[in-house]
Amino acid sequence: MKAAGDRPWGRYLICGVSTAMVLLSIAGALWVPRAGKASGGATIQAANGTPYVVLAWNDLGMHCINPGFSHLAVLPPFNNLWVQVIRRGAEPQIVRRDIRVFYAFPDNKTTRGKSDFWKYDQQLFGVDLPEGVGLTGNGLSGEMRFVATPYPHYEATGIPILPISDNGKWNPYQ
Repeated sequence: MKAAGDRPWGRYLICGVSTAMVLLSIAGALWVPRAGKASGGATIQAANGTPYVVLAWNDLGMHCINPGFSHLAVLPPFNNLWVQVIRRGAEPQIVRRDIRVFYAFPDNKTTRGKSDFWKYDQQLFGVDLPEGVGLTGNGLSGEMRFVATPYPHYEATGIPILPISDNGKWNPYQ
């Protein structure tokens, strides 16, 4: 791994907002949402014809990390993704059960070579994490858990997303 100063992004505090791919499993079938027109979210249609709207957001907004952790730790690689699934109909309903929600970052599948955080995680945070696993145990893809409060949604917390694509290019909006 190159030293942080050798990378084009190495001398800056890294901030970015990420875009994830959200996948749903309804009745055992996997559905990939497509961008919706009027919904403001993504719309899918289940095999039985029932339309769903998927809204995804990040509760932290723009998040900052530093590329090297040997001298300073501002914040670890840590971001959250929240998703709400709505079944469309005469009376739209927030879906609370009988689905599974997954997340992934198509251009950010690995953390290898992007940060030395996992070299210093034990010293800084008292945990020895595998490369690519965040402080809450989530990685760059996985299944989201249902949370009932403050409003019903699915979430994945502590995702160690970094603003560098797998091809090594700076991309804080992936």
